[in-house]
Amino acid sequence: MEAGDSYEKIDAIGSGAFGKVYSARSSRTGQIVAVKCFRLYPYPFTTLVREFAIGRRLRHPNVVQLIDVCGPPAGKEEQVTALMVLEYVPWTLTQLIQAFKGKMPRSLIQHIMRSLAAGVAYLHDRNVLHRDLKPDNILVGPPQRATATLAKPLSDRDIVQAIQTLPVQDWRIVLSDFGSLRFSGDGGFRCNDGIDAKRVHTPQTTTYCYAAPEILLYQTNYGRSADLFGLGCILFELVTGTSFIEPTTLLTFDGRHAEHASSYTPLCFLLKLFVMIGTPDAQTLITLTTPASGCSAAAGGETMGDDAGPPPLSLQPDAFPKFPPKLLTPGPLRQHIEEVVGVDGLQLLVQLLAADPNRRPTAHDLLRDPFITCLLLAL
Repeated sequence: MEAGDSYEKIDAIGSGAFGKVYSARSSRTGQIVAVKCFRLYPYPFTTLVREFAIGRRLRHPNVVQLIDVCGPPAGKEEQVTALMVLEYVPWTLTQLIQAFKGKMPRSLIQHIMRSLAAGVAYLHDRNVLHRDLKPDNILVGPPQRATATLAKPLSDRDIVQAIQTLPVQDWRIVLSDFGSLRFSGDGGFRCNDGIDAKRVHTPQTTTYCYAAPEILLYQTNYGRSADLFGLGCILFELVTGTSFIEPTTLLTFDGRHAEHASSYTPLCFLLKLFVMIGTPDAQTLITLTTPASGCSAAAGGETMGDDAGPPPLSLQPDAFPKFPPKLLTPGPLRQHIEEVVGVDGLQLLVQLLAADPNRRPTAHDLLRDPFITCLLLAL
């Protein structure tokens, strides 16, 4: 373990509720790394410990590698609580999506989805939920031997050109951000670091634009399939270059557009989601809006924790407007999706975005999907 003073800051590359992320160079090895600087407030200490505890146990090509954890540099103790040193991967998937502007090649989309499925399958096999899958939390970079050459920011045009310099399968797609990870039940990893793994999952963690219906309805007994819904939102964004749920077009229950960010509620996102995938049938709506019996979570019998959030919303199925599925309705959107990823890609998108969690494929199902396997046959 190196001291915080052993890393020379190069540039700021990101920020969040936890603090800031910098690219840096190890004074001992010369390795380019990413240093995540945590501040104690408002980031809870238990979340910090959990992120360290889980992150140090994850070893997979499609999951960002935790290199070191150390204390703050001398003189920075009041501003920084701890440093998490991670492998440096130069871009986020958001930057890649913005660079291609809705014109990403099918082969690259397939490679990204296969890599994400492999990373998520690794987590789920260890009974770990990511819970915040979105392009900002996915890193993209060349093989590790070439990473240092991309330590400086690039324009959109330069990113597209860089992608074209290597075979698609050589690009690394890496899951990052351990802050929302939770155990989903018995088996897999055990958390022996003072963190209670037996808790109901709070629905307030996931970014609403990528949240599954069960999370938007404040259910606390959601499981692995919520991560698969997030992958569906990412697939849509890879194909179209736009978010699956655009906050600027949210609806309220009386059919009006939500005019101000302060009026954006999970139900506003849910209604726009139903515009895209269609309002589910009555039985699915009953399942989604009915709280689990007692406080037991289906994904492992967890007991209610202090951070469980508001109770699930109990709404009658007839309270929801009836929307046809925009994804399947003939028109420019469906035509564009089929032109980019074909009918098999559209079918996978619809499966991942199913309102019923039980109808979504697993991460291992995704690895066997024809849309993914046809890329492997072509390589």
